[in-house]
Amino acid sequence: MPTISLEGIGHVLHPVDLAVNKVLALGGRDEPRDWLDTLYLDTKFITLGAMVWAAVGKDPGMNPDMLLGLLSRKGKIQQRDLDRLILTPDVQLADLHAHWTRSLSDAKSFVRSRPPSEAGRLYIDTTNGKFFTPAPGDAYKLCEPRSGGILPRMGELEETVFRESIIGSQGLEQFFGARLLGK
Repeated sequence: MPTISLEGIGHVLHPVDLAVNKVLALGGRDEPRDWLDTLYLDTKFITLGAMVWAAVGKDPGMNPDMLLGLLSRKGKIQQRDLDRLILTPDVQLADLHAHWTRSLSDAKSFVRSRPPSEAGRLYIDTTNGKFFTPAPGDAYKLCEPRSGGILPRMGELEETVFRESIIGSQGLEQFFGARLLGK
């Protein structure tokens, strides 16, 4: 996806790339910030299952089950780990652990439900053009990864078309908490 230009910030990764990179980072290291970011993305953007499913398109040595295996060893965060971070609002560790357990379980179910030929791709809802985690019977288009570049990419659409159709300018502004440049 193209980067997003934000007023007062500059260019940032598209939330899709952020989500995919974050779940891969969490698979490879045990940083509390990666765990919290992944939980946030799972809640506000796409599910952990969809992140895992897409991430294997960026790391060809990984498959969804391998990544889920790595992620299942994460989340052993303790209060002292959160205390060294500046978090607003305050978060409850027990709630985070419960969220992580549910998200992992849902991700495993999602991975088992998908055809292996679709691994490494994201799903776009055909009714609204947004990324989503399909349930059985949902209509979707596959968003293919692009090697050597930003994941994923769909056709040759202009950045403004992506902004408007995939998430929408308002959705991106809410996600990043800043106004988009060039609107």
